[in-house]
Amino acid sequence: MCQCKSYNMDGDGSGDVILALPDWVNPEKKVRTACVDPCIVHVVLRLWSKGVNTLGCCCSHNRGKPNIVIDGSHENIGEIKDWVREVDDRDWDILQWHGKELRCM
Repeated sequence: MCQCKSYNMDGDGSGDVILALPDWVNPEKKVRTACVDPCIVHVVLRLWSKGVNTLGCCCSHNRGKPNIVIDGSHENIGEIKDWVREVDDRDWDILQWHGKELRCM
């Protein structure tokens, strides 16, 4: 069970892990760090190691499935789901931007 403390879900955010963004992740973002829930850091790092540009994520704090938002450049969503499963056995929502539309894959 997740023990993360989120700033936006009855917590103070003290449990967040601050990761430095690789140069190629979300390059238009001026702030080059991301706050990530501790129980999903390994998933974010795994996707980054595979070149997946992540735009957001949340473990859902035991209120639903964890999720991650990726950009629209990846066509093989099955491969991304496999990479997530290699490091985390929970059922995930993988969301992807398509133009101005966010789709659950």
